[in-house]
Amino acid sequence: MERGRKMKCEYCGTAIPDGAEECPACGAGK
Repeated sequence: MERGRKMKCEYCGTAIPDGAEECPACGAGK
């Protein structure tokens, strides 16, 4: 995975902050 870019949860579409281990909204692992 590239560092320094925002991820988006593939399940709910919420933006995942850089460094987060899982989606803050639905808890799915990125």
